[in-house]
Amino acid sequence: MSQVKIFKQILYVIFLLLSISLASAANMTIQELIDSYDYGFNNGTINVTSQDDYMVDRDSDGTNDTLIINITTDAATTGTYNFIVEIMDKNEILINDTSKSITSSDKSANINFPSELLSKTKFNYSIRLSDNNGNLVFRKFNIESRTYLNYETGTNITKVTNENINNNFIRINLTTDSSQAITTNITVTLAYNSSTISKTEEETLSIGVQKVSIDFDNETIKSTHYNSNFTIDSVVMGNKIFDFNQNTSIYNYEDFAKTSYIKSVVDGRIDSNNNYLSEFFEINFTIEVKTVDSYTISYDLYDQFDNFVTNISKTQSLSIGTQKVQTLVNGSEIYKTRINGPYVLSFAKLAVGNKTKDIIFDAHTTNQSFYTDYERPPLPDLKVTLSILFNQTGNVTDITVNLSNVGTAPAFNVFLDIFDNITYTNNRSLSFMNTNEKVTYQFNITNSSNASLITVIADFDNLVDEINESNNIAQNTEVNITSELADQSKFFIKDTTGTNIAWFGDSGNIVLKGTLEQNSNFQRTSNFAFVIRNNANDVLIIENNGSMYIDGTLAENQGTITTDYNKNDFRIKNNGNLVINVNETGYVFLKGTLTQNGNP
Repeated sequence: MSQVKIFKQILYVIFLLLSISLASAANMTIQELIDSYDYGFNNGTINVTSQDDYMVDRDSDGTNDTLIINITTDAATTGTYNFIVEIMDKNEILINDTSKSITSSDKSANINFPSELLSKTKFNYSIRLSDNNGNLVFRKFNIESRTYLNYETGTNITKVTNENINNNFIRINLTTDSSQAITTNITVTLAYNSSTISKTEEETLSIGVQKVSIDFDNETIKSTHYNSNFTIDSVVMGNKIFDFNQNTSIYNYEDFAKTSYIKSVVDGRIDSNNNYLSEFFEINFTIEVKTVDSYTISYDLYDQFDNFVTNISKTQSLSIGTQKVQTLVNGSEIYKTRINGPYVLSFAKLAVGNKTKDIIFDAHTTNQSFYTDYERPPLPDLKVTLSILFNQTGNVTDITVNLSNVGTAPAFNVFLDIFDNITYTNNRSLSFMNTNEKVTYQFNITNSSNASLITVIADFDNLVDEINESNNIAQNTEVNITSELADQSKFFIKDTTGTNIAWFGDSGNIVLKGTLEQNSNFQRTSNFAFVIRNNANDVLIIENNGSMYIDGTLAENQGTITTDYNKNDFRIKNNGNLVINVNETGYVFLKGTLTQNGNP
């Protein structure tokens, strides 16, 4: 047979086995699948080589009364270990342990259980061993015990009944069969609506069958606010637990109430001016009053995520009978919390003075509502206005921003942001701004244009809760254009496209589109715009980009400008007075100033 054929047959067998395994797993229940897993553990420190279980009659009365689990190890050296046994008996787990120093000659340990704690004839148990530091060194699960048909079971409960004793008690009657005369605590637990009540009484039992009664008093029954069958969940007798899960008769807590109690809770919203915002959130209580007195109803209000909203307390005189108590939560207080409903009354308490008459935990969950459904408290209102003045001579934008609080409450931590549509950004801040307070800020942007879009925003991150958020932003819709220079008549110099690149004015000012270079050795280009020459030498050049180059220096704001009329100077006069003089050596004298990077 070829190797390929043999390989194919092996693959087929593997596939068939996997298919069978998967099919078996698919047919298992979850519990069966869990039980099929081996949870055993051994770290190599010590191993359990065998275990055994058996019963003995310790009190020599002819019936076994003690279960012993014997554990034998392979210990080669001396060491102290904690031996732990867990017995899975009916619906509970019994655990016992013992600590023992074992040696190579004494390798085993016994763990004992009183047989009266057992209820089955056969059970599974698990073994664990841990070292002195509590570290697990060995574990073995699901060891099956022997079968035990006859052993002392201690005290047993053979029957459970219940009855109403004149609306004063619910009595739980237990028929017990005790193998010994003992005095022990008996605890009965009743379950209802995911809650429980329990009652413990000390009882003396004689040998044989007898009835024991455990009474739940009327105040305990009233505290449940429950009207239906209770479930007798468990009975604990000494160290022994009995699980029953047995229903009682139907009981109504109101039949047992001898003192006043909260009968019901309802909620609603009050919007008296019909503006769709509620002034109050009302929570109303129906109280069944047994005695005339002054009662206080109190409660804490949370949301469903345990965020505290408020607490309310109201005192009111009530007469006997069914009475209504209205409590009001201020709507603006709810708004200030910014917490949405539904809201939960974590408790509701009815008291007379310092004496609690009734208390309900998780007393009521309200209808859905949002904090925005309620009237606003006094709030600030930040308002910004903006005015812009553009100086076309210096290409400077002057900005005036007015920030005011026109609301009904102070504002805290106010931030103002301003920016244009290119690169400019700036900000201001105030820690406190009172009502009707107004603050003015001045900003300026250099090298700007009258086409810049300026935006100013108060409270950009919306940290301040306000009456009106729409007036927090302003943008320039109109720019006032001004020139600070007084020149009326101007000698314009244009580039090759006919655009103004410089001017000399009659008030002694010069505006350049470009920049000025003094003491310059610049050589003009072929497409220069303007030149002043002396004896074939260039002393002043204005290039096509609006930049000016002079051989000398610039003198501005001259009180009096003089000139030598025998020289080849370039002169500008206003009413016979010199206002600009460029002498033949390239020195410039101005009555006014020279503006660079301007807008001629």
